[in-house]
Amino acid sequence: FGALFSLFAMVGSGLAAAAAEGGPVPSYFGVVFGLGAVIVLPLLYGFFGFLGGLIVSGLYNATSKFTGGVQLEVD
Repeated sequence: FGALFSLFAMVGSGLAAAAAEGGPVPSYFGVVFGLGAVIVLPLLYGFFGFLGGLIVSGLYNATSKFTGGVQLEVD
């Protein structure tokens, strides 16, 4: 996620610099990238966290049938 975030930050800052110099990029493009990062990246992080939890729990359930799982003794 860090690599994706830094990639989007570099693209956004490059486009904002191009807009500041009067390039073909609209001046609000940097703001759109910033708001997109604030809104979209946490949603993606939650989605991929859920997906990772789903995969790991499936792997645990598949292997616990053969190994007996985890047993806790509480006094």
